[in-house]
Amino acid sequence: MEQYVTFLVNLERRLFGLSIDVRGRENLEADSPCIIVINHQSSLDLFGLMEIWPKRCSCLAKKSLLYMGPLGLLMWMLGVVFVDRVSHSKAVSALSEAAEHTKKEKTSIIIFPEGTRNHGVSMLPFKKGAFHLAVLSQIPIVPVVFSSYSEFYNKKEKIFSAGKFIITCLPPISTKGKKVEEVSEMAESVREQMMEKRAEEIKWEKFLFQIIPESSLKLDCPLYIQITKTPTGITGTCHMLNNKRYMC
Repeated sequence: MEQYVTFLVNLERRLFGLSIDVRGRENLEADSPCIIVINHQSSLDLFGLMEIWPKRCSCLAKKSLLYMGPLGLLMWMLGVVFVDRVSHSKAVSALSEAAEHTKKEKTSIIIFPEGTRNHGVSMLPFKKGAFHLAVLSQIPIVPVVFSSYSEFYNKKEKIFSAGKFIITCLPPISTKGKKVEEVSEMAESVREQMMEKRAEEIKWEKFLFQIIPESSLKLDCPLYIQITKTPTGITGTCHMLNNKRYMC
């Protein structure tokens, strides 16, 4: 079933004129299972998923996606585990079952830790489910970063053209010996690694701090300028990696 879904999704991607550059693919080719965490932007993520989908792999997704027409059907065909996020007890139960399934069947699981679509340049705070699952299963976490689609896709402005995006698979992060108490710190550490890599792949230029008067901003994290090409010209936006934003 998986090979048919992959064929259909890749065919559709090529018809749309989208190409993908995968970097660090070897980090997903280990024989042992892992928890793969990916930043979530839009339904276009499905194209990237099918490009890197490992052997013996499943995915956790919110239950509402099951009812999204063709997308829900494709996800069901892939064996996606749908989680009822409205019910905390059901969500916890689903994670426990996924942990047991992962250990027993040696299956990797893909999770979008932001929990919802994020079109911004930064990343939303990560939910802890993926990291709880990794610690419970004592298997590594592999962070995967999808670069921005902004050069060829903008939902608000109804822009969708041919283009290219980059997928970067970072080295596995061991959870051996990790305890539940360390989950929050682990989630934030992985998020920071992914944001730094995304900043590199989108080719942001570091903002020169000396041109900002010391009295105007107190910077507690890196600041970047995102240069975006649009049909009407070029726009620049200054972004801090803590989700604060300054127009320029």
